Amino acid sequence: MMLRRTVLYLPASTLGPALQIVAVLVLTHWLSPGDIGLYALIVAAQDLIGVAGLVWWSHYVLRYLAPSGDPGRIAQDRTELAVLAVSALAQALLAAGLAALIAGAGASSALVWSAALSGAARSLVAHWASRARVDHRTGLYALAQVAAPALSLAVTLALFQWGPASVERVFAGMAIGHVAVAAILWPALGLARRAGPPDGAVLRAAIRYGSFAALGAILAWVSAQSVRFATDAVLGTVAVGLISVGWGIGLRIAQQLAGIATVAVFPAAVERARREGRAAGMAVLATGGTMLLALVAPATSGVILLASPVAAVLTAGPFREMTALVLPLAVLTGAMRVIRHNWLDEVLQLAERPALMTALDVAEAALTVLFCWIGALWHGAIGSVVGCLAASALVTLAGFAVAGRMPDFAIDWRGLGKVAAATAIMSALLLMLPMPTSAAALALVILAGAAAYGATLCVIARSE
Repeated sequence: MMLRRTVLYLPASTLGPALQIVAVLVLTHWLSPGDIGLYALIVAAQDLIGVAGLVWWSHYVLRYLAPSGDPGRIAQDRTELAVLAVSALAQALLAAGLAALIAGAGASSALVWSAALSGAARSLVAHWASRARVDHRTGLYALAQVAAPALSLAVTLALFQWGPASVERVFAGMAIGHVAVAAILWPALGLARRAGPPDGAVLRAAIRYGSFAALGAILAWVSAQSVRFATDAVLGTVAVGLISVGWGIGLRIAQQLAGIATVAVFPAAVERARREGRAAGMAVLATGGTMLLALVAPATSGVILLASPVAAVLTAGPFREMTALVLPLAVLTGAMRVIRHNWLDEVLQLAERPALMTALDVAEAALTVLFCWIGALWHGAIGSVVGCLAASALVTLAGFAVAGRMPDFAIDWRGLGKVAAATAIMSALLLMLPMPTSAAALALVILAGAAAYGATLCVIARSE
């Protein structure tokens, strides 16, 4: 069942984040490093507002949404509409204010209000993607994950053809794309027929359960975005733009692979725990952890080995040198974070120990802020990125120590040994191949590495 659901979610889990990576690469050919830096800082502000305004409800829905047809579902749906209405308005107003603050004297009304609308719409689409996942509505999940970034990029490029490329037009395209998708998702999820007063009991339950998750998400935002704001404070917006390409791509690759491997794992673990007890749910998470590392380990190794040709082939001139330096560090940081958030945190969530999740998030956020600032002051932008990596590595090790104390927690050491062997053989092959100098050659090298990894796993499996 879990494998089948993972396969069903695979196209959307792959294409959605891939389109976001493509969008970052495309923008380097249109915008200056300063513009990319401004864009990255405003998107980071939107993410913070979205996390604070809606993640608590999204986590409640992910864990406790009643099955379709259950009498409690109506109360949950009515409450959701009220929560989303208030949250969207608050997010838009806050995003407008923060966009004006970040842009400073150069802020235009077009930038402020396109940032406001796009931020609120992105948050809605992200939440409804989670809801579709809970209901196993793979088509709607794909619509949210794929159509929103694809349409946003298409509209942005169209706007670039009608006038000069600018950050304002990027956010306008993002707003149009996400509003259009949100308008489709709302009735498709059955919410258009649920108007009514919110349910107080549902709202209180959501706040109790989701408050820890929201706090954790805010702290995770601090961990992910400290590098940008520390770099901006010490070195300026241009430096933010130069590191943001490699940083964004590296984190996005890790998140994409985590989505492929684990999108169906936690709902399956919850179902098994309900039917057979917590130990059965933990067994599902152990399998999911192996699946996660089976994708993250080879991809991380491959990105580290191919960072220089990736930067040279795919990014515009001003970004190439810094992207080649940042990308390996970013993908390592992303790997550490998805291992913790998509495996270890889900162990704690299933064990109903959200306070431990929060403690780890607090530790990572505090260490990241400290290490990023020290790194930026001592060694510039690269020092800030190294600081993020060091903080994530330390807290991930602590996460294993904490999760290991949970009843029934398990690690499939045999499976991980196979992954390590296959990754080593793939890496050796990549080191022997000539470095690619074109997009076609880069694609062939990546395919060769993937084939070597897959073949090695098959050989190991057959030899047993």
